[in-house]
Amino acid sequence: MESGTFPYTVNSVLATNLSQVAYTVIAQNTMCAYPISDIYAPTPRFLYYSLLFLTFATLRIRWLSNIFLTGAVAYAASAAIHAFIIVSNPSPTQQVGPVSLPFIPLTSNLSSINSVILGTRTLQIQPDAVELDIDPITAIVVTAYLVGLPLQIWSRTMRSSITIRYMILLWNLCMLAGTICALIAWPVTNLAAPQFRFCYAGFPDPDSQSSDGWKPSSWKGDWNSTIWNIFGNPDTVWQELPDNCFYPCFNTSQAIHQSSSLKSVVITNSTKFAKLHNLQHNDDDAFQPLIYVAIIVFSAAQFFLYVVSVFRLGSEAMRVPIHEPHHLWRHRKQVWEQLKGDTSQSWSSLRVSLRLPRRFRSRPDGNPSASALRTSSGPSHRQYAITTLRLIIDIFALITLLAGIIISPLLVVAFICWIEWYIRNDGGTNETINQVGQWSPLVSVGIVLFAALMYKVCKDRLASTSELRDEIWITELHLRKLRGELEKKSSMAPADPEMCG
Repeated sequence: MESGTFPYTVNSVLATNLSQVAYTVIAQNTMCAYPISDIYAPTPRFLYYSLLFLTFATLRIRWLSNIFLTGAVAYAASAAIHAFIIVSNPSPTQQVGPVSLPFIPLTSNLSSINSVILGTRTLQIQPDAVELDIDPITAIVVTAYLVGLPLQIWSRTMRSSITIRYMILLWNLCMLAGTICALIAWPVTNLAAPQFRFCYAGFPDPDSQSSDGWKPSSWKGDWNSTIWNIFGNPDTVWQELPDNCFYPCFNTSQAIHQSSSLKSVVITNSTKFAKLHNLQHNDDDAFQPLIYVAIIVFSAAQFFLYVVSVFRLGSEAMRVPIHEPHHLWRHRKQVWEQLKGDTSQSWSSLRVSLRLPRRFRSRPDGNPSASALRTSSGPSHRQYAITTLRLIIDIFALITLLAGIIISPLLVVAFICWIEWYIRNDGGTNETINQVGQWSPLVSVGIVLFAALMYKVCKDRLASTSELRDEIWITELHLRKLRGELEKKSSMAPADPEMCG
């Protein structure tokens, strides 16, 4: 049998019998994608954003802020791990092949079928599917990383000890790794080759169809032979299909998804499923490159503030604001005087340094006064270098602090608004807010918060005398242990621990 023809399929130009038209094989444009998982549904995502906001809103109530931050950290960590898995287990690239079609002219009465392919005899087939989870994953991990800078600047808890500093540094590195993985996976998993489904014109499936899995026995060596083996034998092979149409994209797989969760939707003007996941929109999106710029800028700012804070660089007047930026306004006069003094001293040293070489050239070698001048010029050059470096560090630290306090929250909000608009065009999840998959995280956070609040309020009031004595005894033991550690560190090298941590 010639490829592309069989007794039940005829060219639509010659079709005069309704039964012949009904059995004409057509192809339709579809979008194949794995819908957003329930864990990334709107309710858990907005709960995550709320936890981050409440972390900042309750910074002065340390125990409460820690609860909110813990919930946000746990959610972001799971998203980062998901990003690692997607990058490390990419879907295999499927075979590409041509498929012959009956020629359907543009004026055919079959043109009323949604997204039917007209005016061609051949289609190139490469099964592929979009991973829509990459959008909320990117939203979560990028937001966590961008929030790291203002959190590092504003939170006293983040700077309360060297151990916490290291933990926050490790956390920021983890979120940076998750962000890099998400941005690497984005162009690979949120765009797919054009997808099609093949049907008889008179027996189409609904526009939206979920995968029933792939039968290896259907494969006949190439896509053309496979498709025409199915539709060339409607009384046998076609009847054995779980659906009326054949979906090549159902042959794809994803390491962390069940095959039955893959969904194919015919593309129409009203389709919202993965609406923005096409090459045209990807090329026209002007906001996406700004994400990469923001990541680079935030990374440089966090690293700079961390180095300045750890090694106590810059002037004495700026050290307090760097560690406690909320004191920046309170110490504004001291900071201004330090900056003005360093600027004046640096300018004076620069003028002296520019004049000294001419005076050296005007004196012959071996002149004692020239040697004395060279000797006296040494400290001047060194002082100029130190003063200038300190001035530059202070100015950059001040700019970074102000940007972190004022600009970075606005950028975070702008990114969240953009990515949520993007996710909104991906379509809905399997569950609504009324189902347990979405409201259970909200209930879990509420229960933890209620339990922590009750413990904080009632711990001492409801405790018995023996419990209070035990608490005092445990606290005293802890104090002795801390004193022992302090004495041990004091007996060691006299280096300041802050200089090392």
